[in-house]
Amino acid sequence: SCINLIDDLKALDNALASRPVIESQKRVKIDSLYQAAAISNMAYDAYYWLYKEYRSYNYDTALIYVDFMERVAAPGQLPEGEVCRAFVYLSGGLFKEASDILSSWRERHMDVVDRKLLFTYRTMYARLQWDMADNAGGKIGEHYNKIGLETNDQIIQSLSTQDTVYYWYALAITDLREGNYARSIARCKVSLEASPASIHEQAVTASTLAYLYRLTNEPEKALHYYIEAAICDILSSTYETVALRNVAELLFEAGETDLADRYIHIAMHDAQRYHARHRQVDIAQSLPIIEEKMLGRIRRQQFVTLSLLVVVVVLLLIGIVGIAVLVRQNKAIASAREAISHMNTSLTEANKLKEQLLGTLR
Repeated sequence: SCINLIDDLKALDNALASRPVIESQKRVKIDSLYQAAAISNMAYDAYYWLYKEYRSYNYDTALIYVDFMERVAAPGQLPEGEVCRAFVYLSGGLFKEASDILSSWRERHMDVVDRKLLFTYRTMYARLQWDMADNAGGKIGEHYNKIGLETNDQIIQSLSTQDTVYYWYALAITDLREGNYARSIARCKVSLEASPASIHEQAVTASTLAYLYRLTNEPEKALHYYIEAAICDILSSTYETVALRNVAELLFEAGETDLADRYIHIAMHDAQRYHARHRQVDIAQSLPIIEEKMLGRIRRQQFVTLSLLVVVVVLLLIGIVGIAVLVRQNKAIASAREAISHMNTSLTEANKLKEQLLGTLR
């Protein structure tokens, strides 16, 4: 599993490294849509396609194109425009504003829209209820969760196994919200392996599967699927995302503080870039914990380095003192040798003088 994790992280880093190229391709696509919009006689459609490019890419610009859509919309296009606005609000963390639109939408448009738009509406309405349930918790959270489940049941009833990706994912979400994690995992895998599915849909399903593995205390599998979701988000230029933050949290729990710190900062940058307020708040809760651990480790490293430096300085001082003692001893030895040599010379001269005197006396 260690080898798999290394491969997963390498793939994630490669995807992050390829972001400039992906961004360039994104800009080319957006520029072509701008040019098409300038000459199109169907302004609503042109603005809609620009909204789709921006809806998970940049909150503020997506909202601008929703404004443009609603200004030029024919009466039959207004329900879709309202759903688009609600999506942007929901992605930006404005739950009340999204709820106001979606609640009144159900009363005004439910019976007049086509099956595709109704599916989109129900999917978004269920997501809104579950996001509010997760944020509220307690009895209020249970109330929102129940509404989300009822809406999801309507989605399931409107689908068939021919809608494989959506059908199995909807079933998996019901299992998840009801606490049947094992069956939810199995159904998520069926949805993930089914085709066709967009890269963004793969990211959503992989992220859900990772969340389930986290709930069932299987962090290695959770990390694998969060990395898969994060890679899909990068490839689809999706900045309204939670996958990379969860990668950072799981790496932190595994003791990989350096990697966790790197990825949590990238996740915060992405949330700030999109202007997802609730994502920034969520990341802000994890960021100080990871940074504190990093600072603690840096302090420990500094303490060890300082301790080693003190030891080196002490040893250096001992060495200097030792050298000074040796130099002094060498000087004393040299002086003693010089004195001995001088004494030997004096004795030699004295012996010569003694022999001369004895010779004279004879």
